[in-house]
Amino acid sequence: IKNIEEVTLENIGIIEVPLFSMNIPIDAKNVRIYDDLGELFGEIEDSETHSLKKVLSVQLYQNRVSLTPGSKFKFFIEYNLPHEEYISYNWLQQSISIDLLTTNFDFLIHEQTTNIVIEGCGTIDYTSSPPEAILKTVGTRVLVYSSENTSPFEKRPILFTYTIDIFDLVLRPIIFIMIIAFLASIGIFIENNGTSIIPIFSKVTSSIFLII
Repeated sequence: IKNIEEVTLENIGIIEVPLFSMNIPIDAKNVRIYDDLGELFGEIEDSETHSLKKVLSVQLYQNRVSLTPGSKFKFFIEYNLPHEEYISYNWLQQSISIDLLTTNFDFLIHEQTTNIVIEGCGTIDYTSSPPEAILKTVGTRVLVYSSENTSPFEKRPILFTYTIDIFDLVLRPIIFIMIIAFLASIGIFIENNGTSIIPIFSKVTSSIFLII
């Protein structure tokens, strides 16, 4: 399970903010925090108040600047969660139990949108909390949830069940072969024409990815 969040902080106080912290799940792995300029300086330590959380502290003064009154700062948090702790299986049907507020901040969140992106999904069979919207593409479903004025102590657990798209699973090896063949043809084209490829990366806001 991959979690990616885009966060915008606004300092509405009267003093500079040189650092801030957030709580992430204790089993979070491959943690990254960055902005458009690159990696931010952060430290992870065990939480003294939450046994299921660990604290990610960000020191803006190390390789950025302090957040001055009235200013905003946008950054991204990315980490992986072990699927065996959140997913249960029943043949082609899978159930997910997870807290939508996987990251907790020590301040009020004015507005938050969470997208649960399920790849290889055929149908959504059950949700304990109906989403504001369900976006559909071939083999993928996106559950959209939003909340306002979220405090650091809030939780939003959700349970949902979906059926795997068996045709999507069958076609995946074919798709991989096509991608490999396509990349090989691009490599030949580059060698023959002396051109180069600039990679393009897309950014996803507040999303939890479930990949079969």
